Amino acid sequence: MFECPRFQVPSESRRCCSQNLQKQMGSLLFSEEDELPNSVLNSEDSNQTRREEIERDEMDDDNRIIDSVSAEDESLRQVENECQSPQGMNREEHARKFVDAQTRRQRARRFASFASWVPNLQRVWAPKQPEAMKPKSDHLRNLTMSTVQLQRAVSTTSLRSNMACQAKAITLLLSILAVSLCKPSNGAGIAIYWGQNGNEGSLADTCNSGNYQFVNVAFLSSFGNGQSPVLNLAGHCDPNAGTCTGISNDIRSCQNQGIKVLLSIGGGAGSYSLSSADDAGQVANYIWNNFLGGQSSSRPLGDAILDGVDFDIESGSGQFWDDLARALNGFSQQRKVYLAAAPQCIFPDANLDTAIKTGLFDYVWVQFYNNPPCQYVNDATGLLSAWNQWTTVQSNQIFLGLPAAPEAAPSGGFIPSDVLISQVLPSIKGSPKYGGVMLWSKQYDTGYSAAIKGSV
Repeated sequence: MFECPRFQVPSESRRCCSQNLQKQMGSLLFSEEDELPNSVLNSEDSNQTRREEIERDEMDDDNRIIDSVSAEDESLRQVENECQSPQGMNREEHARKFVDAQTRRQRARRFASFASWVPNLQRVWAPKQPEAMKPKSDHLRNLTMSTVQLQRAVSTTSLRSNMACQAKAITLLLSILAVSLCKPSNGAGIAIYWGQNGNEGSLADTCNSGNYQFVNVAFLSSFGNGQSPVLNLAGHCDPNAGTCTGISNDIRSCQNQGIKVLLSIGGGAGSYSLSSADDAGQVANYIWNNFLGGQSSSRPLGDAILDGVDFDIESGSGQFWDDLARALNGFSQQRKVYLAAAPQCIFPDANLDTAIKTGLFDYVWVQFYNNPPCQYVNDATGLLSAWNQWTTVQSNQIFLGLPAAPEAAPSGGFIPSDVLISQVLPSIKGSPKYGGVMLWSKQYDTGYSAAIKGSV
C-alpha cells in the first residue's frame, strides 16, 4: 500500500491525479471482467476439442492471469508516482480514491483465482475422448471374442452329445431290429397251449423256441359252484403233491423274454360252472391269490405271478362269465390282469358271448377247428365269412385259432402251412384287429409254428 505526499496539492493537479488513477484502474478491472467471462465461455467450446487442446488453453489462461495481475500492479505504481508529484491531491481525496482502487484490485484477484480453476472444471465437464473409450472397446472386443469361443465350445459339446445320443439310438434300433427278425411283423404273434401232455417239453423249452408270444398254461379244470379248484397239468407235475411249484422259474424265464404267460381255465373235459355273481367273485379271488398278484400259502405254481387268465369255456351255460371277467379285471387296479377268450368259431359263441361283450378282453383267439360250418374245408370261404363276423367284437386283437397238426382236431380244421400262408393269412391280415395265430397245442406243434411264424 502507498500514500500520497502529505503536502498540499493544487486542485487542478488533484483532479488530474484522480482522473488518471480512475482511468487506469477502471481500464484494468473492466478489461479483466470482460476477458474472464469469455474465458469461462471458451470452456464450453473446449469441450469439443481433444485433451491436448484443453491443456494448451490451461497454459494460456494461466499466462493471461499473470499478465493481468502484473499490469494491475504496474498501473497502481504509475498512479502512485503521479500522486507523489508536487501537484498531487489532498490527503482525504487520495485516501478515498485509493480505497476504491484497492477494492477493485481485490475483485480482480478474486476473478483471477476463479479463472485459475476453470480448467479443472473443463476436465470434469468435458466428455470423454475416443482415446478414453479405447480400453472399454478393447474390453468389449475381448468379451465378444470370449463369447464366441464359449459358443463354439458349447456347440462342440452339443455336437458330441448329439452324436452320442445318435449312437445310442442306432444301437437301440439295431437291437429292436434283431429282435423283430425273430418275431412276426405288424406286432402279431403266435399263442400256444401248454400243459396237457408230459411229452411236449417243459414250459421253459417252449418259450426258448422263440416261436411264441403267448403261452396258455392249461387247465384249471375244476372250479365254481362249491367245488374245490383243481389244476390239471397232466404228466408234468402233481399240484396236490406240491411238485408244480418249480414251474415258477420257467414262468419267470418266459416273461423275461417278453412272453405273456396266462392261466387257462375250463377246457373240453373239465368240471366247472358258476352258480351266481357271488360265486364268480369267489373264483376270481381264488385265482388272484393263488396264480396272480395276491398272496396265499398254497400257490400251486409257486410264487411266480402269471400275466392273466384265458377263458376256454366249452361246456355249461353262458351265465356269470361276464361277472367273472369284471371281477378279475377289478384287480388290474393293483396289477394289470390280461384277459383272453377262446370261443368256438360259430358266431356268437354260446358260452362266452355275454363275457366278450363286456369289452374287457385283450385277446380273443377263435377256435376255427372242430366246427365244420366255419372252419377250413377245401377252401377258406366259410372261415373268412366267420372271421369277418368276429372282427366286430369289442376286442383290440382277434387271433385265428388252428390245430398244429391234423390229429390235434379230429373234426377237422387243419390248414397246411403253405395254404395258410398263401391263401388265408393275406385275406385276414388286412383287418386292423388282426393279432396273429393261436395253436392247439404244444404237444402237436412239431414244426408248424416254425413254418408259419415268418408270415404271421
